[in-house]
Amino acid sequence: MAPGGPHALSGMFDQSALELGNNLLVYTSQPAARDAEIFGQPRVRLYAATSAAHADFTAKLVRVTESGRAEFVSIGIARSSGLFRSEGYAADAIHVWEFTLEPTAFQLAAGESLRLEVAGSAFPLYDRNPSTRVAPQDADQWSWGRSTQQILHSASHPSVLYLPMIGDGPW
Repeated sequence: MAPGGPHALSGMFDQSALELGNNLLVYTSQPAARDAEIFGQPRVRLYAATSAAHADFTAKLVRVTESGRAEFVSIGIARSSGLFRSEGYAADAIHVWEFTLEPTAFQLAAGESLRLEVAGSAFPLYDRNPSTRVAPQDADQWSWGRSTQQILHSASHPSVLYLPMIGDGPW
């Protein structure tokens, strides 16, 4: 589930209920030691494999306040059909999924954390991918397939979030 659709609200809003499902991977940073200004377009590089013939990965940046409120900041999506057009895409193979999130500007206060949520979809913001060779707009009730996603995060497969920050030094 993602922000968006016909009843979407703009601005930061609480994501806590959306994080209760088992359909996303959640990474949360340590609380910031000092204030940090995030300004620009975050991007992610995911080393990932999926069993789907066609797949999506979404990444959502969330600010976690000291009270525990999880506030939506920015989101981005990569589709195998667009990202790997020139080099080819194969199910069950490790690919580098590199894509940007929406531009953002906010101040992360000392004591707050950042969270990255990785999922295979972000409906209703983005149309659902049936994980088959059927295009999302052409999918009917029989077009949907199950898939398994794996995100790698090791020295040889360093999945990472890049943050555009103003100022120097670690936060």
